[in-house]
Amino acid sequence: MYLGGVLVFGLICCASATGLIRTSRQVTESSGCVWTEEIVEACEGYTLEASCPDGYAIYVLNGLFGRDGLVPQCYADPGPLRWNNLNCSSINGLTEIRRQCHKKNSCSVSSNINTFGDPCPGTRKFTRMNYFCMSSSDFLEGWQLRRNCSISSPAIVTTCEDESRNLTCGRGEVIKIDVADYGRTQPYPLCGLLFDNSDFAKTSSCRSTDTTTVALQRLCDGQNYCTFNASNDQFGDPCPGIRKYSEVQYSCIAGTTGSICEGETVNITCPGSYIRIQDAVFGRLKPYPLCGASDPASWTVNSTTCESPGSLTEVRNRCQWKETCEVPAVVEAFGDPCPGQIKYLEYTYVCGS
Repeated sequence: MYLGGVLVFGLICCASATGLIRTSRQVTESSGCVWTEEIVEACEGYTLEASCPDGYAIYVLNGLFGRDGLVPQCYADPGPLRWNNLNCSSINGLTEIRRQCHKKNSCSVSSNINTFGDPCPGTRKFTRMNYFCMSSSDFLEGWQLRRNCSISSPAIVTTCEDESRNLTCGRGEVIKIDVADYGRTQPYPLCGLLFDNSDFAKTSSCRSTDTTTVALQRLCDGQNYCTFNASNDQFGDPCPGIRKYSEVQYSCIAGTTGSICEGETVNITCPGSYIRIQDAVFGRLKPYPLCGASDPASWTVNSTTCESPGSLTEVRNRCQWKETCEVPAVVEAFGDPCPGQIKYLEYTYVCGS
């Protein structure tokens, strides 16, 4: 739903499903698009629903009908629909989800074998869709879209014990961990044990906020993306014998971004600290005359998808973990991704401590 200019998304699944990502978020518009990945899931026999506000469309990132591991989504009953196959997926799962939802303002998908076929008969299945809402007027494709979108307000992600999680920011942005918990603060069956319903109610006051926050800040702050495991090895064990999960609230903040024209040299400095390069592009990704001649008739800008694939590696080799560095924007360093085009070097960095 859409409330007062703020997008609010909710989890869709049967009451007995566990191990699901809780996707209630508040996301604001940023640079003409909205960028917070949402994960909605619906148990077999239910309906998966998703919607965006007026003027926005669903951008499907991934989709699944089946199962993908030990996390006991949709395990509901002790009857014949159990866990005979813990890793199965319909071969047309993503295709069907994209057909019904991609580039649409809203959609409903029936989570059943009539829609997707039956990849694992006798096993309890579910449908999952990863998506975000994108301004219809700016609906771009692939990685270029990530450059134009960013998380502009905190995102909250939940990860069950012994699972891994990727935190990601848009291009030119870095992660800032606001707060993180590891333990159990909810009595309902979020991330419950596979065959033990009694575990759900054993405790709802188990948490290790301070140590978890510090650990993730050390691991992720200042990075464009990072991966962590929600495990006792990573965060300690605040309540032995209890099924736990991590909850992480993080924001994406802009790093320092600059650009120089081909043939120029940039000096990057972090006095008393060190440089962490988050992004770098040598080529041309913008249609307007950055580094063009003063006469528009002489602009040689026939491509806006020109990028040296080794841009980030080259700049990191020269600058990463140093207090100061120098980078020339020349084809001798980066190669020539589009001969005859006017190129530039664009870079983003943060200073660490």
